[in-house]
Amino acid sequence: MRGRTLRLTITPVPFPHLMKSKVGHRITFVQANPIDFLKSLRNQKTFDGAVLAYCIYYMTSPTTLHNTFCALYSASGIRKIYVAEYALTASHPESFPHVLAVFMQAAVEVHKDGEKSYSNVRTVLGSDEIIKLAREVG
Repeated sequence: MRGRTLRLTITPVPFPHLMKSKVGHRITFVQANPIDFLKSLRNQKTFDGAVLAYCIYYMTSPTTLHNTFCALYSASGIRKIYVAEYALTASHPESFPHVLAVFMQAAVEVHKDGEKSYSNVRTVLGSDEIIKLAREVG
């Protein structure tokens, strides 16, 4: 296995277990605003691809996701963007309360200033909406 991974986060880096894993020496953590960080790399061929992993809920609005896609699209060398996000459906009856809780929290958060909220559910988008935003960018 070759290659390196950079994990970009806006939060402090609390992942010592990853650094101690077999691939820990291949992971670099950067605490920064993702859009600003990507803009700083505009003329460098640094990455082949990008993964957005379970992070859309934390974004302040769909515009933030759109701007993130724009920054990724503009970053030199990124050919593919992969998105892993929670589905807004439940495949098992036991999962319905979680899905309903997400919708309820989103219904409350929509009335707040997203820039001032620290809720862990601020932007809830289904797969069709995520794909639409990605296609708008390219």
